[in-house]
Parts: sequence; C-alpha cells; structure tokens
Amino acid sequence: MICYCSFLEQQFGIYSVVLEWFRSLSAQQLLRAFHGRSTSTTIHIVCPVPEGSVLGPRLFILYNIDRVEVVTKHNVNIHVFSDGTELYRHCHRDEMPASVVQLELCIAEVSRWMSSANRLKLNPEKTELLWMTFSSDLNLN
Repeated sequence: MICYCSFLEQQFGIYSVVLEWFRSLSAQQLLRAFHGRSTSTTIHIVCPVPEGSVLGPRLFILYNIDRVEVVTKHNVNIHVFSDGTELYRHCHRDEMPASVVQLELCIAEVSRWMSSANRLKLNPEKTELLWMTFSSDLNLN
C-alpha cells in the first residue's frame, strides 16, 4: 500500500498543517477482510485517499512523476493510466534492434523503481512488446 503522507513529505516537502490534514483523513480508517467464517486481523490504514475524492487523481499524478522521469531518460515515451502504463518508441525498421534494447533497459529500470521505495511489482505476465509499421514501410518483394 502506498503511503501518500510520507511520499508527499519526502518528495514534495509538504509538511505542517497540510500534511496533518492528509493524516487526518486516516483517522479511524481500519481494514479487515471476511471470507466465510474467517476474518483477517484488523489493520490501520496509514494514509488512505477517500474514495471518490478529487485527491485521488492528483495524488496519482504526483506519485507517477518519478516513473515518468525514469522512462523519459531512456528516450522512451510513456502514457500512464490508472490500471497500466504504455511505453513506446517511434523508430525506423533499421533502428528496431536498438529500440528493443532501449525498451528492455527502460522496463528493467521501471521495475527496480517500482520495487524499491514504492513497494510495487511489475507483472511480467502482462508485459508485452508490440511492433507496428505502415504497410508502405514493408519490403514486400
């Protein structure tokens, strides 16, 4: 789980009254799962974002700033969605091997970024490479 409070403090220098306001959102926020007759232990949610809040999309953008920087330094383009990310490059056919290597290096660094401070995991089962070209670029002879 992402703790936006510590993230906002460390990455953006948000502190004092504003940070305490974020922390106040978590007052009495508890999580417990039920399955049949079994119940998990109750945990306190450290820094939740209220569902339906205008904060969610804004915090998501702030959270992804570092990932965008990681990707763009590899000369790779990025589109970030709430449930996934697209990395892509434009290149000519003769640049394809170098582009694939660049994308692989970029994905490896994004994976490291996700697992280090962000406690996330890149799902290799959902990672794909799609190569597209215009029919005019194909050598059909």
